[in-house]
Parts: sequence; C-alpha cells; structure tokens
Amino acid sequence: LSSVDPGIEPAGVMTFGLSFPPSMARTNPEATRAYLRQVEARVKAIPGVEEVSLSSGALPLQDDDEQLFWLDGKPRPASSDEMGWALWYVVGPDYRRAMGIPLLGGRFLRPEDDEGGPLVVVVDDVLARQFFGAEDPIGKKINLDGYDRPAEVVGMVGHVVQWGLDRDDRESLRAQLYFPLMQVPDRAIAPRSGVEVVVRSSG
Repeated sequence: LSSVDPGIEPAGVMTFGLSFPPSMARTNPEATRAYLRQVEARVKAIPGVEEVSLSSGALPLQDDDEQLFWLDGKPRPASSDEMGWALWYVVGPDYRRAMGIPLLGGRFLRPEDDEGGPLVVVVDDVLARQFFGAEDPIGKKINLDGYDRPAEVVGMVGHVVQWGLDRDDRESLRAQLYFPLMQVPDRAIAPRSGVEVVVRSSG
C-alpha cells in the first residue's frame, strides 16, 4: 500500500467540518456566499496556513457524492441509468493546491468562477479517457443533471484515490468532476449540513 500513489500530497494537509451558526438558518444565498468567503479568508490569514479551500460533496477516502451528466450536443438520456456518473467534488479555487493534485491540462477553478460566471468544471484523467477517448477534453461542454445550462471543461487533473488505497482501481465509479462551490445554485447553497475545510500548512 505504501507504493500506491493517492493522487494527492497528504503531508501538511488537514480537514475539518464547519457547521453554520443557527443564526444563518434562514439566510439568503448572497449572505451564505459572503459568509463562506469570509471563513476562507479568515482561515487563510492564520499563521502557517499556505492554502485553504472549502469543500462539499465528495472528499477523498472519507465521503462520496455523485453527479449525473451527459455530453453536450447529445439528447438528454431517458433515464439516469443511461447518463454518465462521476464523483462530485464541489470546491474552492485553491483546492487543487491545498490537496497537492497535479494539473495535467488547462486550468483549475478560479475565484471568478462564481455565481455570476459561466458554468465550468474540471475533470480528472479517468473521466477524460472514459468519455472523450483520445480527444482533448479542454473546451468541451457537458450537461449536468439539475443545471439549466452546459458547463465548459476548463481543466484536467490527475486522478485522486477515493475508495481506498487497496481497491480504488477496481471500482466501477472512478471518474471525477470538480465544480466551483460558488456556482452551486441558490436553492442548494443553503446552510444545512455545513462544509469541509481543507488546509495545507507549513507545519
């Protein structure tokens, strides 16, 4: 197991859960996003912290979440069984650097990939091979189930072990999608279960 590449650089990385205060139970989406940005900025200001990102959805080796999708230009599949499935990481722009995930092409998410910008996603190399074959996925568009417009693939990263060092390569669901936390629809960004905070520190 020590020879397995997890796809991240775990040294110096910690994660912890953050629950929203009760006072935000009925807050509006704008206030929720402002609170999330404030949390990220305050954690990043702590001495020794190099990178910080909020995270929702899947978290490597801990929690999984899935997103259904289909390639743009093709009709919507009749059922979810006919759609593509991917592990769904909803994260901030510094997530890749915080986790130490290699960038293989294009770019990762940026601060401007927010609620006012066009939808974007980053894919891992497993999803790229599975759904785009030998084609470059950068610039392609995919339709995300539950969203009213397609998202552009702006980058490709290396695969991150999700299911365990001893069995990840044997799992049928390995394709991975990264989506900007700030582009989560207003109806879904309400503070219910909180978020994970991913921190890379200098020790």
